[in-house]
Amino acid sequence: DRRIANRDPGHGASAWVPIKTKKQRFAEEAETKQLAAQAAKLVAEMAVNRKVEKQLLLSMTLTRESPRSANAMPPPGNKLKPGFHWGHFPPLEKLLRSHMEEYYELS
Repeated sequence: DRRIANRDPGHGASAWVPIKTKKQRFAEEAETKQLAAQAAKLVAEMAVNRKVEKQLLLSMTLTRESPRSANAMPPPGNKLKPGFHWGHFPPLEKLLRSHMEEYYELS
């Protein structure tokens, strides 16, 4: 078991961190390059096909987790105005997400 002591304050006084072998580093680098190539291909498709862009945006939105308070709501009778941020109101954002596909089809 090859490990070194890590003196980084974020890991405590002396957390043990495994040393990666050359083979492991090479595999990680290859995977990173493959993911970068896939991302570049997707970006190129988005530039040509608006439908791909909408599908990617929908996918990213549906998988995002809101870190905000679960019970924040706008005042009663409040009307949505330009610049309204759904993410500030998690219950409303949850409702929007449940109808996200329809929302993007209309936009």
